[in-house]
Amino acid sequence: MVDGGGVNAQLDSAIAGLGVRVLSARWSGRTLHVRVERMDSSSPSLDEIALATPLISDALDSIALPGKDPYELEVSSPGLERELYLPEHYLWAVGQQVVATLDGDGSVSGTLVAATGEELVIEEMGRAVRKVPLPEVRSCHTRFEWGGSPKGRAQGRGRSQADGKG
Repeated sequence: MVDGGGVNAQLDSAIAGLGVRVLSARWSGRTLHVRVERMDSSSPSLDEIALATPLISDALDSIALPGKDPYELEVSSPGLERELYLPEHYLWAVGQQVVATLDGDGSVSGTLVAATGEELVIEEMGRAVRKVPLPEVRSCHTRFEWGGSPKGRAQGRGRSQADGKG
């Protein structure tokens, strides 16, 4: 995070009127990566990101960011795999596939079945449920898996092969 959340709160107030909020703001070298999401935790459209970017830039101009001048600003959606680090992020991700990197104990991946202020409960594939204390979690993100249910004909959309037009 940029400063433990203070900058995020200021940026949130700058873009709240658009129905979006800051998910994360992190430095990578001299680039500030700001990830935004809709208030319902869904990904914003490109138009929403385009509207939020100048508002975020203006808000950042009024905030002293020590040692980072000049810098590049990148505003985007969280993407397919979301970083999780706040309690509300973990609660949002319950039921999804996650990968948690742990301090000194490798990593654990599977379905996040519960999250509390103290621990994550992850059901590892083919194994038992594992309770992971939050202080041991170095990083965590959702894992997107390609595949799922087929679209189109299998769901009744499109033309069938029987009519010779499909």
